[in-house]
This record gives sequence, structure tokens and C-alpha cells, in this order.
Amino acid sequence: MVSLADYARDERTARVMLSMIVEPDDANVGRLLRREGGIETLRLLDTGGPMPGIRPEEAEILHHTVQQTGTRVGFENDLAHVLDGSYTPLIPGDAHWPVSVDALGERAPYVLWARGATSFLATRRDARYW
Repeated sequence: MVSLADYARDERTARVMLSMIVEPDDANVGRLLRREGGIETLRLLDTGGPMPGIRPEEAEILHHTVQQTGTRVGFENDLAHVLDGSYTPLIPGDAHWPVSVDALGERAPYVLWARGATSFLATRRDARYW
């Protein structure tokens, strides 16, 4: 059986997939994502086993959600569609990722979607001008 993590060839794709599968603003997924990275987070959500730092009942709910959403017919086509180049998925570490978003911690977006220029999103890391 193919796992969801098998579709994620890199961190960007994994985060895009997470944005399609689980609700935004999920502190448990955010915690996993920050600690484990996108591909490992997908694997943990997909396997249904224990998830570090997440209560078993919350892990079971996440696993169920992933199974219902990520394994539905057409998911692979939907993934290809959102990655067709119409929008740019930005992730932490990208040159134009707005570092102020990182202040949201575990509730930070998994990915930001942009169309057109992204340079206006990035700000100076020096906050003296605030």
C-alpha cells in the first residue's frame, strides 16, 4: 500500500499535502511539523501509530481525518492541480517567507499560497523600526 508520505518528494510538497488534509491552525500538527518536518509528519499521521507529544485519543482523531481525506479518490489529481504552477507555495526557509508568521508557533500556517511577486511578503528581520 502506498502511503501519503510516498507522494511527498520534498518538504514543500509535504506541507502542501498537509494543507489539503488537515485543518489549519491545528496545534498538534503544528507541533509535529516544527519538530519532525513535513514528510515525517505525514508518515506519522498516515501510519496511525503513536505520535510524539500528542495524546493517543488526539492522535487517533488525526489519523482518522488523514485516512478520510488523504485516501479519497482524486487526491492525487487534486495535488497535481494545486502544484501546477498557478500559485507559489511558500514554506519556512524560503527567501520570501514572512518571518513574522513564525511568531504563531505551533499554529503557524503549514504553507502560504502566493500569486505573482512574493518579495513584498518578506520584511527585515531587524525590528528596530517598529
